[in-house]
Amino acid sequence: MDVSVKYLRPNPKTGILEFRRTFPARLIRHARDDSGKKISEVKRSLGVRVFDAGRDGPTYRDLNELYERLAWKADKVATGSFDPITKPLIAYFAEKVRSEGLEDDEEVRCLRETIDVKVRRAKGLRETCVADLAECRQLRALPDIEGIVAAWKDVALDLTQGHGLHVDTGSEGFVQLCMAVNDAQIDVWAGILSRYEGDLVPTPALPEPPAATVPPKARPGDRGETFEAIALTLINKRRVDFHEPTKERVRGALRFLEEAVGKLTPVELTRERVSHYLNLLAERPSRLPKQHFHCNLEELAALYKDRDDVKRLTSKTIEAYCLALNARWKEAQSEGSIPETLASPFSGRKFSRKTPGPKAAKGFSPEELTAYFSMPAFKDGERPKRGKGEAIYWIPLLMLFTGARPEEVAQLLVADIFQHEQDGRWVIRFTDEGWHPVKGQQSLKTDGQESGRRTFPVPQSLIDLGLLAYRKSLQEAGEAALFPLLRRKGKRSGIYASFGEWMCEYVYRHGVLKAGAGRQPVREFRHTWTTAARASKIPREAMEYIQGHRPPDGGSSHEIYGERDVLGNWIDQLSFKVDPRLLVRCWRV
Repeated sequence: MDVSVKYLRPNPKTGILEFRRTFPARLIRHARDDSGKKISEVKRSLGVRVFDAGRDGPTYRDLNELYERLAWKADKVATGSFDPITKPLIAYFAEKVRSEGLEDDEEVRCLRETIDVKVRRAKGLRETCVADLAECRQLRALPDIEGIVAAWKDVALDLTQGHGLHVDTGSEGFVQLCMAVNDAQIDVWAGILSRYEGDLVPTPALPEPPAATVPPKARPGDRGETFEAIALTLINKRRVDFHEPTKERVRGALRFLEEAVGKLTPVELTRERVSHYLNLLAERPSRLPKQHFHCNLEELAALYKDRDDVKRLTSKTIEAYCLALNARWKEAQSEGSIPETLASPFSGRKFSRKTPGPKAAKGFSPEELTAYFSMPAFKDGERPKRGKGEAIYWIPLLMLFTGARPEEVAQLLVADIFQHEQDGRWVIRFTDEGWHPVKGQQSLKTDGQESGRRTFPVPQSLIDLGLLAYRKSLQEAGEAALFPLLRRKGKRSGIYASFGEWMCEYVYRHGVLKAGAGRQPVREFRHTWTTAARASKIPREAMEYIQGHRPPDGGSSHEIYGERDVLGNWIDQLSFKVDPRLLVRCWRV
C-alpha cells in the first residue's frame, strides 16, 4: 500500500485490504448492525490489495459514515436516552401518512381494468372507507386516547424506527404522534371518498424530514442490488401475478433474513450466512408475547436459549421460508437479475422429516365448550369494540356447527344463506365464486380444485339461535357481507386475521384456554366438529363434503346441494355432548 490510511489493513492470509474500526469499550455491548446483530467493529473487505483514492475513496467514506451512525445509535442505548418526538417530527410523520395513503389510492384508481371490475372495487373500497372513517372519527371525538394508541401504535413505531429514532412509547410525544396519525388517516379516507364523488383531491408531495432530527447514515455505496430488493421487485411484477399468500411468505422470509444477516447482494449471501439464518429461525418461538414483538432473531435466540418449555417454529415452516426464497432466486436468474453461474445458497437444505406425534388436543372438551360459550359475548350479549360487531358471536358458532375453516366463515355473504328453490329449506353455501365488498373475490383453501365448494342445510341449532333473524337485519340494512366490520390486516389477502388474533386473546383472558399451551382458540372448532361427526356416525364421504376436503382418491366432492345431494343432508345427524343452545343467549336485533 503506497499510502497509510486509517482503519485499513491487509488481511494476513490474502493481502486484500479490510476496513476495521472498533467501537469504544463502553459501546461494544450495545453495538448492533442494521439487522440487529451484535458487533464489536465495522469490518468490510475492499476487495483490492492497493488503495486508490479515486476508485476506493467513496467506499471508504461510506464505511466511516456507517460506523458513525451505528456508534450514534449504540450511544443512545448505552445512556438510556430516548429521541424526543417533537412537533416538527409529528407534523412530518402525519403529512407522510397523508401523502402515502392518497398516493396508494391514486395508483389503485389508475389500474387499467374493465369498468365492471372498477365498479366492484370502488363499491368495496367505499364501504371500507366509510366504516374506517367512522371508527377513527369516533376515537377522535371523545377522544379515546387508549383506543387511538392501541389502533396506531404499530404504525407510529414503524414511522419512528424507519427514521432511525429510539422512542419511548409511554411518552406524551408518542401519544400525540398516534393522535396525529389518526387525524391524518381521517383525511386520507375522507379524501378517497371525495374522489369517488368526482372531486379533485390532489395527492400532497412527500415532505422532507426535519433536517435536525436525521441521524448520520452511510450512503448505500455501489455494491449492486440486494437480494431482498430483487425478490420484492419480482413478486410485485404484474406479469408474474403471485397470489398474496405467496407474497406474504416471501416478505416474511426476507424480513427474517435481514434480521439474521442484514441486506446483502446475491454475491454476499453465502451458504454459511443462510445456514446462520436457518439456525436462528429454528430458535424462534412460534408465538411471541407483545413485549418481544420488536426483538430480532438474534435477540430472541438469546432470550429463549434455555427455555425448553417454549414451542419453536416447526421444520415445516422453516422449510417453507427456505423454499420460497430458493424459488425466487431461480426466477431471478431466469429474469437475468442474478447470474446463472451463482448457485442458490438456499438449495439442497435438509430439514427434519420426523413423523409428527399426536397433537396435544383434538378439539374442545365438553368442559371447554361449556366455558367457551359461557363467556360474556355469548351469555350476556357483550360486544367489545375489537370483536367486530356480531362476528364475536356468530363466527365461533358457525365454525362449531358447520366445521368450516375460519376464513371461509369470515368471508360469507348474506346471499350465501338462502332458501332452496325446491323445498324452501334454508341452506348455507361455501364458495369461491362470490364477490366480498372488502376482500373482493371469495377464496377457498382448495382453489383450482373446486372440491371446497359445497352447499348444505343450515343446522337447526343455528336457526334456533337466531341466524335467520341476523341475516334479515343485514339484508334490511343493505349489507352484502355477513360480517361487515371485518377488514384486511396489512397486506394479507384474507379478512379473518383482523378478528381472529384478538379473539384468541379474549378466550385466554376469560380462562377458557391457557396462552402458550399450543391450543387454537378458534380453529379447534373444526377438530371439534370432526370428533362430533364421527360420534354421530356421519359417513366419512359426507364429512369430507361438508368440511370441504378433497377426497383422498383425487375425485371431486363438490356436488351442489341444488341436487339435494345426500352428503349435505347428513348435517342433520350432527350432535355434540354439550348443547350450546342451553348456554348461549338467542340473538335478537
